[in-house]
Amino acid sequence: MRMWMIDPILMCDAHLNEEHSSIHQLQRHIRDGHKLDVILSGHVEPQNAHTRHDLLASEMVRRGHNHRSPVTASQLEVPSEFHKVVDRTASFIELMRSCYKCKQQMKAVL
Repeated sequence: MRMWMIDPILMCDAHLNEEHSSIHQLQRHIRDGHKLDVILSGHVEPQNAHTRHDLLASEMVRRGHNHRSPVTASQLEVPSEFHKVVDRTASFIELMRSCYKCKQQMKAVL
């Protein structure tokens, strides 16, 4: 489960879809009552998951993908003790270093 937390326009389709799937996975974990301390790492910002989901969904639609999986803020609520912050700079560097398609996507939009 990972939220990259960089501008979705810079992400390749695969990473865009994977992050979107991670948010729905988080939603299922919350719904099913799984222990959050086990699944949450420094790679997920549950307190921002709803807003992030909507940004990802908008980018998916802009690219012509179907998006039929809305979520509500209440479906992603977690206690503040589980709030985390993703290192956006490290995420950006890792994606651009490790994913050729993300690097090409970034060059195409900038």
